[in-house]
Amino acid sequence: MFFKFKIQKYWLLAIGYWLLTISCYSQETEKTYYDKDNKIKKEFFHINIISEKKIKEGLYQIFYENGKIWQEGNYKNNKLVGEWKTYFYNGQLKQTVLYINGMRNGESKIYTDDGTIYQELFYKDDKLNGKIISYYADGKYMEISEYKNDTLNGESKGFNENGSTFFKRIYVNGKRNGYCEEYYSSGLLSEQYTCVNDLFEGKFTAYYKDSINGKQKICNYLHGKLNGDFTGYYPNGSIMIKGTYSNDSLQGEYFHYFPSKIKNIEQGPLAEKGLYKNNKRVGSWTSFYPDGSAYSSGNYSNDAFDGIWKVYFKSGKPKQLGAYNNGVVDGDWKFYHENGNMYMEGGYVAGKKEGSWKEYYEDGKLKAVYSCKNGELNGKQTAYDNSGKVVEERVYENGSVKQ
Repeated sequence: MFFKFKIQKYWLLAIGYWLLTISCYSQETEKTYYDKDNKIKKEFFHINIISEKKIKEGLYQIFYENGKIWQEGNYKNNKLVGEWKTYFYNGQLKQTVLYINGMRNGESKIYTDDGTIYQELFYKDDKLNGKIISYYADGKYMEISEYKNDTLNGESKGFNENGSTFFKRIYVNGKRNGYCEEYYSSGLLSEQYTCVNDLFEGKFTAYYKDSINGKQKICNYLHGKLNGDFTGYYPNGSIMIKGTYSNDSLQGEYFHYFPSKIKNIEQGPLAEKGLYKNNKRVGSWTSFYPDGSAYSSGNYSNDAFDGIWKVYFKSGKPKQLGAYNNGVVDGDWKFYHENGNMYMEGGYVAGKKEGSWKEYYEDGKLKAVYSCKNGELNGKQTAYDNSGKVVEERVYENGSVKQ
């Protein structure tokens, strides 16, 4: 009797524990809706209720208001697992992702709304790792890049829609590091350069768009700033400009050339020369005609015309002579006919004609005399014919004929 009583006691305890477990655990199917009448479904999923906590388990689906599936996949212990799919509003597959224990792992694909593949990605522990491939609508490569821990690392290649190369770059921790190339849509080379931590370093070469390997410029960088010799080229390959940079600023001698008209001649005639300081023109500057004769000469101060400037005809005779003050004409100016005779003379104040002005015929005879005030005709104006006879007289006031 005693033995029988003990067995019955333990059996009762087991039933009690089972009843307690049932009361702490249950499984339900839940649905949500867009509308109050519960006619337009939104979500469908299963949950386990353990100690009053809702834990998603099994199939999960969410729908668009038009009734088509938006997203579907499975949960295990409240974490995403297996393949999950996302769809466009039209029902077309948009993306597939593989999950392990709530984290993206493995291949993922992204599609356009017409069903064509747009991108292939690879994840490890919820971070992009491996080769990422993007496609154009016709299936051709758009970009192929290597990722590590969600960051560009390794080679990255871009392509134009015609299949030609768009760029080749090397990345380390998301920044360009190493030799890189950029291309035009035609497939012709656009730029060649090297980067260190996304900053240009060393030689940089740029090319014209429609010239096969026709250099546009060659320069040098140090820590992302222009430093050293800078040479620019015309499309025919002859040198356009030569200068020197220091910390991104033009410094020292600067030369500008006309394009060479002779094949295989690297440098045409000198067009202009002068000095730069901190990216601004300073000191003496001279420009030339293509035959080498002087065209103009004068000084710059802080990138502005300053002091006396002279302009010449090809013959070497003066064409005009006058002064600037901080880039503005100021003071006496003289202009000449090509035969050397005076053409016009007068004065400027702060960029405007002021006082008496005279004009002359090519043979040197007086043509007109007039006065200006604040840049406008003011006072008596007299015009002469070539014999010296007065042919017109007028009186102006502030630019208008005085009645």
